[in-house]
Amino acid sequence: MSLHRLPRATRLITARVEQVFTKKGIYLRRTSYSDVALGALLRGGCRTSRAVVSLAQAGYGAATLALARSMIDTWITIRWLTNKDTDSRTRKFLAFDSKQRERIIQLIGTYYPNVDLRRYKGNKHHDRQALEFKKWSAWGPGIKDMAAEAEVFDASLTGAASPTWAYDIPFFISSYYLHPTSLGLNHHFQTPGETFNFVSRFDEDKMAEQGLMSTAQCVMLSGLRVAQFWGFDFDDLLISLWDRYIHPITRP
Repeated sequence: MSLHRLPRATRLITARVEQVFTKKGIYLRRTSYSDVALGALLRGGCRTSRAVVSLAQAGYGAATLALARSMIDTWITIRWLTNKDTDSRTRKFLAFDSKQRERIIQLIGTYYPNVDLRRYKGNKHHDRQALEFKKWSAWGPGIKDMAAEAEVFDASLTGAASPTWAYDIPFFISSYYLHPTSLGLNHHFQTPGETFNFVSRFDEDKMAEQGLMSTAQCVMLSGLRVAQFWGFDFDDLLISLWDRYIHPITRP
């Protein structure tokens, strides 16, 4: 596998996914919680993908892998939101965003009392949404439970295509129990008695490859799922991007 070609391929796939949706001229429905939530997750995932590529190209393999965890979380969340009860699930998802805003305002007001909080405040709708949550620390099941939920939306995805692979296989980069700061930390250990320094002596290319492959795959899966949920037949087009950009690199 070529680490030189993989960042470019991941960036191209991300750009093409964005292009496919943009050219369709999609308008978000005014009465749809799901359009807003899924659109935000897909937009955020594509931007995270670009950040992953930048880290890989800069030689930061461990950081690439750590950030790729967010892409796995994004894909699993999109799949769970669209699987069933989408309107109620996405409504809760958006309400929790308002709860997070409320929490941020509380923290700033506590530790920086002289700061003008008006620029952080939302509207009355946000305030009403925030009231739905008593706590700010969770809005739904953990990522593991989301991944393990049986497929309802599309029966063809049952089995090998189940999102449990995205949790079970790279468990160490998609977990609420292991912080991304610990990924690749052993590469920075120095021998006791050695003079402390910031010189890296380890090749992080393998970590970068893993992070890029995971990211490219999650961008594709996220795009396919959102397109399918919105009723657009992008499957062949998006899958062809994988065959065009990734397969030539990964083939022996």
